[in-house]
Amino acid sequence: MILGRKKTLFRFRALFIACFLMVITYPAFAGDEKDPNPFNLPDRVMALPPEMRAGQIFQGFPSLRPQVNWYPIAPGLVGNWRSSSMRVLRQDDFETGAYYTLESVEEDVLEVHLGDLLDSASSVWHALISPEIHDYQKGDLVDSRDTISIKMLGQSPNHLMVQSRVFHVIYNPQNNQIVTSYTEESVRQYDVGSNSRMIGHEYVRLYDPDGFVKMSAQTMRVFSPVGKFTQVNERAGLHLPSSLASHLQSIGRHDLINW
Repeated sequence: MILGRKKTLFRFRALFIACFLMVITYPAFAGDEKDPNPFNLPDRVMALPPEMRAGQIFQGFPSLRPQVNWYPIAPGLVGNWRSSSMRVLRQDDFETGAYYTLESVEEDVLEVHLGDLLDSASSVWHALISPEIHDYQKGDLVDSRDTISIKMLGQSPNHLMVQSRVFHVIYNPQNNQIVTSYTEESVRQYDVGSNSRMIGHEYVRLYDPDGFVKMSAQTMRVFSPVGKFTQVNERAGLHLPSSLASHLQSIGRHDLINW
């Protein structure tokens, strides 16, 4: 599952795509300072198959049975959250060796939903699902995203951290021809902030269709709550109450099933 429900696309990701097209527009510094890579993400990932590359007709991602893992979510992080801007802290261009450390603020709306279902003790559980596919409009094109893996790296009463790998296929919906494609691997961290806010940090790497890392970025956001927490009964074709009930039974917590 992609935790964020994105209403618009990150403009710095547009820079990543421009990098694939050999267009760099930001001022850069050259030197020996390397990408910090705080989570040891790989320099190379699996290559995309030929049918998911530029020039091909996109026929959708392979249909695979979703895998689900359930986690309780800290009360201070539960709910629907909205951020209207993103602070880009650093970007690294692996092709040229340049890096960008002049912070910038990008206007970009991101909505995040944390927490899917309540148990009988009123604790909130969240499902991490892979694969999970979402499509996002990007001007005249469509960015189709397949979260092929996702896992919880850590959580506490005030914090959670999730790592995911996502295939992106950007295509023209008029003829379904692929314009470009790449793989994204990221670690997203959410922390309980002051004044009922949530702080988000992300480290992301982008890989070309052959699986070589091209760019990385570190960003942060401030989220404000929107609306009330609502339970989600279905995602990725899965009936979530049945899935959570099976999980609770498997860990010996039948008493928490309230449906």
